[in-house]
Amino acid sequence: MHPSHTRGGRDKFEDKTHAWMPSTLTAWRFAMESVDRRGAAKLSADLWGYWIPEPSLLIGPQTEERIERYLMNWLRVREAWLYLLALPDTPATRAAPQWWRDYLQGYTNDSTPEGNSRRALRIAKVKEIFCRAFLMEDFDEDVQRPVKWFDHKLASLDHALAPLILWEAFELGFRYELLAMDRVLVPMHHEPDADARREVVLARVFPNLDLYRLTSLPSSPAGLCAKVPQARVRSIEGLRSVVLRWPFCPQDIVTTPPLTSASNDAAIETMERAVASFYVQTFFSLSGRAPLVPHAFPA
Repeated sequence: MHPSHTRGGRDKFEDKTHAWMPSTLTAWRFAMESVDRRGAAKLSADLWGYWIPEPSLLIGPQTEERIERYLMNWLRVREAWLYLLALPDTPATRAAPQWWRDYLQGYTNDSTPEGNSRRALRIAKVKEIFCRAFLMEDFDEDVQRPVKWFDHKLASLDHALAPLILWEAFELGFRYELLAMDRVLVPMHHEPDADARREVVLARVFPNLDLYRLTSLPSSPAGLCAKVPQARVRSIEGLRSVVLRWPFCPQDIVTTPPLTSASNDAAIETMERAVASFYVQTFFSLSGRAPLVPHAFPA
């Protein structure tokens, strides 16, 4: 790995170590470790930002108090943010990590610093983007009121739910990054019903065809994070059908017969690794950064 790929003292292809961090799935850990990063990293200005805050950022602060603030601030804006992401030409996309950090720390509630300093300009930009979410009726900036997250109402962070909150952030990030990559690699300009047809293909990757969000928390691991290989076949083949449409798809993905529930573990895991590795390498080549990939469902 070229040393320029370490940013802020951390290799972002590795999750931050924390008790709440969900574990990386085997195939996806292999994919992240196998990315070719021998060349110099892209300039920061050329990197893709994040549709969903990076989970390692959410638990990045040194104190438990600040981590709880980050997680609660994410949950506070989450519903309105997901609504904005579904709008055509939304500005709520690819926010830089520092923008997310500024919002999560609560700087959008402060007065904008005066002058034309880099920090003042950045805070102004953060407010411009995030205040669109603040205008949505589902957003409530009153930090004293409980936050609704699925079937839970949280007046403060429930530590038992924290791993699930991080897991969902990975799931959402993976969905929006997959969608962004497909739009770049399979342009469908001026084609009738292009968005709807694209969504049908991508939705097959996920349980209940939930492309843009999870409609409910699963009661057990499912889809790409199902524990039994045969239970992952449908989602692996769904993702395979997506990447088969991308340029330079490896021949082992193209020519291997489709997996079925009768396929043996070795065949499933071999294809799973191949698809995950192609996905991660392709994302890195386009974006210049590590992707948010599926993680194990917290027990």
